[in-house]
Amino acid sequence: MVMPDSWMDDQIAARRSIGKILGGRFSQLPQRVEKLMGWPPSRHRFTLRLPEGLVVWFECWCNSDAVIEAKRAEVRVLSQRGFRSAFLTTNFSTRCVGDRRPLLLAPPESEVDFDQIAQRLVEANFVGVRMPELTATV
Repeated sequence: MVMPDSWMDDQIAARRSIGKILGGRFSQLPQRVEKLMGWPPSRHRFTLRLPEGLVVWFECWCNSDAVIEAKRAEVRVLSQRGFRSAFLTTNFSTRCVGDRRPLLLAPPESEVDFDQIAQRLVEANFVGVRMPELTATV
């Protein structure tokens, strides 16, 4: 099975849309924040610099309760290091709505309001990327 070429474009477009909706710009994760974080909850991530501060958007598998509980345990460790976090609904996933759940992580000095982020996405009628129909190769 092969994913359609538009799959990656859809993911990029969704991330750009989120950046516009939130009024932020894409950024590299500062080395000091990455060092404080240690092991990231997911390798699928992007970083936005908003007027209120930095937010890291992770895409975490959510197809079983055990997986989400493991992510919550990782987040508890990060909260002990000063990070704040919030899980959004799967509807906002930039990778695969229904299979992934966004996890927002804000470093200690960031004043980002997660409720406001979710509200802006709802007001903008943002819907994440749907899984495309797979095509068979011969």
